[in-house]
Amino acid sequence: MENNEYPDGQLCPYDDCAHDLAIPEAGWYICGACGRLFYARVSESDYEDYSCYQEHEYKDKPPEQVPVATDLGPSWGTPKKAE
Repeated sequence: MENNEYPDGQLCPYDDCAHDLAIPEAGWYICGACGRLFYARVSESDYEDYSCYQEHEYKDKPPEQVPVATDLGPSWGTPKKAE
């Protein structure tokens, strides 16, 4: 990373994790920190690229092979005990 830039990340949707994750496109992922399944869809928000949903919150079923979202580390939302 150049110029001390922090990579854009999206928070894991599980409150007890909330790590920053690198998500290249919408779809199903496994969190690289907690190992749980979630769905990321394009967000219409001005401040985030994706909205993420826990597995039980999204109606479509995941494919057989699901990529792992790269863990960028704890975020501001990660509980202190989880770090």
